Amino acid sequence: LAEGLLLQNKLQEASAQLAQATMTEEMQQELISRLQGTLSTSEVDLSQSRTDLAAQEALKSRLEEDLVQVQTDASQGQKLIKELRSQLSKSEDELSVANTAFQTLQSMEAELRKQLGQRDQLVSESRNELKVQESLASQLEK
Repeated sequence: LAEGLLLQNKLQEASAQLAQATMTEEMQQELISRLQGTLSTSEVDLSQSRTDLAAQEALKSRLEEDLVQVQTDASQGQKLIKELRSQLSKSEDELSVANTAFQTLQSMEAELRKQLGQRDQLVSESRNELKVQESLASQLEK
């Protein structure tokens, strides 16, 4: 009987160890399942991150191309501004020359008008003198 009890105790211990091992195995299976879910989620996240990184690199590339274009446009704009300033300077010089020429012509016109006025005055005086001489000559003939 003692052997039976001993055997029964060993059987209960083995049964308890089996139950504990089964429980431990179930917990391990649950942990493995959770870890596989986490791994799967991480793989999806990694794939999305790679996709996002590729999109960011494409955007960076486009922005770099846009920057080069903006720099080229700015350079051309600076050249155009320089050319326009040069043309403006030439135009201002030409305007200054034209203004000087116009003022010279106005001065010449004023001088010519003055001389013409003096000539008209002399002609008028000469006519008056001629009339006086004709009148005297006519009186002398009589």
